[in-house]
Amino acid sequence: MHLQPGYPDYTANAAGETIVLVYGGPYKVLMSGKPSVSQVVAGYPYTPVATVNAKPLGAGVDGPGTLTITLQQDNGSTSSALLDQTDELDWTELTRAIELHPRYNGTAGQGNAFGGTRLSTAAVILSGDSSATPLTSIWDQLKEAASIATRNALVARIPDSSSKTLVLDLEVKFKAGTTNYVAPAPVARRTTRSFLKPTNVTQGKLETPSAFAGLPAGYMWLKTADRSLRQGKRGKWERVQEWTGATIWDTDLYPSA
Repeated sequence: MHLQPGYPDYTANAAGETIVLVYGGPYKVLMSGKPSVSQVVAGYPYTPVATVNAKPLGAGVDGPGTLTITLQQDNGSTSSALLDQTDELDWTELTRAIELHPRYNGTAGQGNAFGGTRLSTAAVILSGDSSATPLTSIWDQLKEAASIATRNALVARIPDSSSKTLVLDLEVKFKAGTTNYVAPAPVARRTTRSFLKPTNVTQGKLETPSAFAGLPAGYMWLKTADRSLRQGKRGKWERVQEWTGATIWDTDLYPSA
């Protein structure tokens, strides 16, 4: 299987580039060595195969033949051949307010230490009141109390033992300087290579990566990265997309894709 004299035949115009390769040799050898459409040929890494044509030269399939391969690069404007895709799962860290920790806001199965009482949803009827006050409001008053006397008076008015224990436990950590905590967060990373110029339309939006094997359950996913790099003037596009998972993202700030 040998490249014939006069080839490669190279043509370039505004639409892109075309390279024609013609090989000669035994027809059966040419057939066994022919590339597939969209494949790249050694020595021409930036120009995918557009067409393949093999034919015998008068002696049938047992005689000699020619193999014509047309390589075509359209500058990324219309080609949609996806060459490969790699999905990876990594972990990062998100910093969140201590009030959001599962110890204070999780369910019993998420490590809540106060009988299922949740800071964000519980309400308490304080001694001397007729209506319930949200536990978050009580916590805000407690951590901003101007004096020990004001703080003690507020604590004394909380009749519910689970709620009182929760806010006192949180107060100890908050006043010791633990105002935030580090929450491990999964990062789904997808790397694709293609001759098609990528278009990003979902950056900063809530979106679950499609057909991603091994994606952890129980997370909302935010598109946090989308980077594209072209390998040379007429090369492949390498695109790296990332989605960061959190138990909750604020839907007022991050809309759905």
